[in-house]
Amino acid sequence: MRYTADCKFILKATDIRIAFYQLDFLQWMQLSLELERLIIQAINPPYNVKISARD
Repeated sequence: MRYTADCKFILKATDIRIAFYQLDFLQWMQLSLELERLIIQAINPPYNVKISARD
């Protein structure tokens, strides 16, 4: 991975790794629920989150 002048990074194919881990049904359900919670929280943040003012 390297950074450009405007501080964006560039990924190369060699920077990416994929790992596999076998889950049983209960582990899969727990992971699914946790991922769902994180996605919902990212889409609909809690009421007390400060939103920056627009110019």
